[in-house]
Order: sequence, then structure tokens, then C-alpha cells
Amino acid sequence: MRTIYLALAALAVIAVLAYISHAVVIQTMPVLNPLNERLSVNVTGVVELYITALGLTSTGNYTMAMHLLKALGVAGAVRSLPTLAALHAHEERLASLMAELEGVYENALSQVLMGNVSGARYLAVEGLVLDSEAYGELNTVTNLLTTIYPNATGQVMSMAAAMRVRLISINETLIKILYSPITTNMTIMAVPNIVVVGGSVTVFGRLTTSNGTAIPNATITIYVDGVPTGSAITNSTGYYIVNVTVPPIYKPILPIKALYNPPPTSKYLPTQAVTNITVIYNSTYIAINYTGAVLWGGQINVSGFISGPPNRLITLSIGNLNMSITTVNNAFNISIPTSDLLPGNYSLSIYVTPNGTYAPTTYVGALMIYALIAKPNVSVGNVAIAGLPVRASINVSPWVSGLPITVSLGGSAISLNLTSSNITITLATPLLLGMGVHDLVVSVGQRPPIGGGYYARGIFVVNPLEIALPAIALIMVMFLARFGIVRLRRSPQQETQALPTLPMAATITTPRPAEVKAVEERIIKLAPSGKINIPSVKEVVMALSQAIATVSMKTEVRLKPTQTLREYLTAVRGKLDPQVYSVLSELVGIAEYALYSPRVPTPVDVARAWELAKVLSQ
Repeated sequence: MRTIYLALAALAVIAVLAYISHAVVIQTMPVLNPLNERLSVNVTGVVELYITALGLTSTGNYTMAMHLLKALGVAGAVRSLPTLAALHAHEERLASLMAELEGVYENALSQVLMGNVSGARYLAVEGLVLDSEAYGELNTVTNLLTTIYPNATGQVMSMAAAMRVRLISINETLIKILYSPITTNMTIMAVPNIVVVGGSVTVFGRLTTSNGTAIPNATITIYVDGVPTGSAITNSTGYYIVNVTVPPIYKPILPIKALYNPPPTSKYLPTQAVTNITVIYNSTYIAINYTGAVLWGGQINVSGFISGPPNRLITLSIGNLNMSITTVNNAFNISIPTSDLLPGNYSLSIYVTPNGTYAPTTYVGALMIYALIAKPNVSVGNVAIAGLPVRASINVSPWVSGLPITVSLGGSAISLNLTSSNITITLATPLLLGMGVHDLVVSVGQRPPIGGGYYARGIFVVNPLEIALPAIALIMVMFLARFGIVRLRRSPQQETQALPTLPMAATITTPRPAEVKAVEERIIKLAPSGKINIPSVKEVVMALSQAIATVSMKTEVRLKPTQTLREYLTAVRGKLDPQVYSVLSELVGIAEYALYSPRVPTPVDVARAWELAKVLSQ
């Protein structure tokens, strides 16, 4: 008998070693995202808008800056990235401080002109505090912008330098108001008071003390709509005169301001005077035609007519693409490639630059770049053996040459680029893959005009090691027991005890509507807002919610608010019959594809989803 036991043990060990020696080497390539999801945030574009807002603040256009910052505050990139959130808070604070400081500054000068020196000095103290806070916020905003977007350092530093000059000027003026004893008055006139854009205007007036004494040799700076355009020196009687050119500012009414801002050592307080001129210019009219919906990889054809001179420079922007073109006889035609963009909805922005008396203008329209969804069809056996290769024939339609595809099973994966719509692959099944149903996943990547694709199918994996090892252990125990090393004892009670019976399957009752609704809300919470409003997507989600609520009642495993659908599927795998799990897995695959891919479910998909949900509820 000893010889028989030894022979059986040796035979079992040899069988296991022979199986392992023929097993295919396990591939260690990581499994790609089966849905090809992309969370892309155009950080560069958002930062450029913050630079634009800083430019508006630096030129004194605080209202537009605040409007732009308010719009940026709800952007996903700002809410999701701490650095951008910090930049937003500091730049919004800077624009608010500058607007408040300018108001206090103008009010202080008005109080000086009215002779209310004590009121002006009170405002000067308030303004100095605001000036200091704004200076600190400006330094913080500058550091954040140059750190996030180093390529724009020169542009940001230029804007910051202009703002620092303005803050220092306001600071010096407020200090003069605080300590200088002599108030001043100034008059201003502009001739002519109606002028064409780019025309010349003569500005003149007189600077005196509040009692009428002329102030000679004083520098008067002229601003047109806040833009410094010239300066003059008062003569011995306090009069000044200067010719200025109206800059290309296309507004019907422009303020012209004469500012007297004495040096810190002066005994005089600053003052200013303002008058308005009427500006004549031509409006620019634009007519645009363009392709509203384009297949990814195709061309967006844009044409149009611009009024004014025959050669006008225009700039077009779509996403991250920016290009310029000059009209020929007022017309233009341009084709914009979409291969460098991703499928989605975009805004087409067209800006026509000013030209002489013709004002600039803008046009904004919506367009869509759509992609085709690849549908993999897979022919593969229903059963695989762990450690041995699986052969699968795959057809991808539609397809393009070079389209990336990944096939995975139980942690083993193969990635390649298609050279044909039909391929046959041999995929190694991991040697230690547990026995049971595992998904064979085919994930199609993106390449214009294909926007991706997905396929999953359950395969039952048989692991010979899980079968052979218990038999080997039993033979070894019997061998040891045969020679008295281990004794197997059984009590009379054990010998007569009946085998345990399997419990009857629990009856599944229909889940309450409130439970189904709770599951639906959790799924919607993790889904993209743009997809959940599509009727067919809603139908798939309702079917999945009904199924998960039913499965939760049977397994007592609930869908947690933080769980993805794949994580829930993993959580219930060991508690479901393989066939039931396969049905739920297919339904989850349909839902994931409906929620996270560019594809919209077809009526066939919706019908299949409800069919699977009905099977699970029976």
C-alpha cells in the first residue's frame, strides 16, 4: 500500500508541474480605461482669461474685469484646481480694491475742489489703506500667474508695472492731500468738441490756487478716456495748451481730463478738470457663414463679408486654435482643421480689428464636432483555462488605420493599432486568475473620426490549480495517516450526522419606488450633466436603478454614494450566481457606455437594458 500512495502522490505532483510548464507567461501590461474617458480641462485657456481680466483692471476697466471674473468663478477648472481657485480669489479681490480705491481717490479730489480739506484728508487716509492692500494683492496675483503660466511672464509683468505706477501715483496724491495746505483749481476746454477718431483736439485751461493766484511751471497731464495722450507746462499766468490726437477709442462720447499732480515736495494740492467731446466713427457690419456640425477630422469652412476698407484683419478662435486672415475686397474664406480638437461643442469667435474710422466688432457662434462610435464584434469561446491562451476574433466597424485598441481579461492585456478591421489575437489568461466569470473587455481608442468604442463579455475561467491542489492535499493527508503521522478520528455523532442542505433561494420582492429613486439619484450624481438630460440615457439609468435596487435587496449590498458602477459590480460578484452576475455586468456596461462615452443609446440599447433589468427582477 505504501508504494501505491507514493505513486499517486508523485503522479499528482508531476501533473501539476506539467500543466505549469505549458502555461503561457502572464502579460503585465496595465488595463486601459475601457470607456476611454477623458477629463480635459483647458487650464491654459482659463489662465489666459485671467490675464485678460488683469489687463482690464490695469487699464481701469474694473466693471468688465469684475464681469469676466464672475463668469470664471463657475468654471470647472477653477472649482477643481486649488491653484486656480486661489488665483481667482486674489484677482477678484484686486479688482474690487482698485475700483474702490479709484472711487475714494476721485471723491477726495472732488472734496479738495469744493474746499472741504478736512473731508478730503479723511478720504485720503481711507485711500492710503486701500492702496496698500491693492499693492499686496497685485504682488500675489503676479506671482501666481507667472508660476502657473511662465510663457506669459512678460505680458503679466508689463500689466503689473502699469498698475504699480498707477498705485504709486495715487499714493503720492493722497499723501499730498493729507499734508499739503494750499488747494488748487483748474479749468479745461477742448476745441473742436466734435472730432473723428484719430483726429486732433486742442485742450487748454488755467491752473490757480483756490483764491485765483496763478500757478506757473506746473505739469498738466491730459487723459482721453483714461488714456494719457499728452502733457503741457503752465505759463507765468497759469495757462496751459496742448494738441492731442484722439486714440482709436470707438465711443460716441469721450471724457478728456486735465490732471495736476504736483511732486511730493510741492506746497499745492492736486486737482483735475474734465470735459467731453463727441467722436464720429463708422460701425463695422459682419455677415458670417460656417459649417455648424463637422465630423471629427473634417474641415470647418468659414466665409463672410466685413464692411469698411477692402482689407480688414480678422482673428478666428475655436477652442485652443487661433488664426488670423485678411479680407480681400471685404470677403474672406478659410478652412479650419478639426484633427487637433476633441469631439464636443465649441464657440466660434471672430474679432475684426479696427481700421481708421471703422470700429472693431465681434461675432460668436456655436458649432459641434461629432465623432463616430466604433462597435467591436468579438467571437470567443465561453470557457477559458487559467494559464492558457484565449483566442479571439475581433471585427471593428467603423474603423480607420492606426485606430488604437486594447483587449484585456483578468489583468492581462494586449494593446495594438489596427491595420485592418478584422484581427485575431491570442491573449494569455493569468495563471492565478480565480475560477468564475470574468469580463473580456475590448476598448477602442480615439482617432479621427472615431470617438472610441467598448465591448465586454463574460467568460467562465476554469483554474486547474484550484481543482488539483485540494486533491493533492487530500492524498498527502491520507499518505501521512497511513503511516500513523496523522490520525483521522470520527465520533459516532459525526458518522451519523446528515449532510447540510443548501438553503432555499430567497424570494425577491419588488423594491419600493423610493429605493429605486435613491439608486437613480446616486448614479446621476456621478454622471456628466450633459448626458443625463438625453431621454434614452434616462431610460437606461432607470433600468439600471431598478436592477441595482433589486440586487441590493437580495445581496444586502447597497450602492454607496462614493462608489462607481464598476466598484459596485465587484462588491456583489461573490454574492450572485454567475449567470445573474453576467446579466448585471452587461447592464452596467450599457449604462457606462450611455453615460460616459460620446455615444447616445439607440432604441435597441434601451430595449436591451429593460430586458436585462426584467430578468434580474424575476
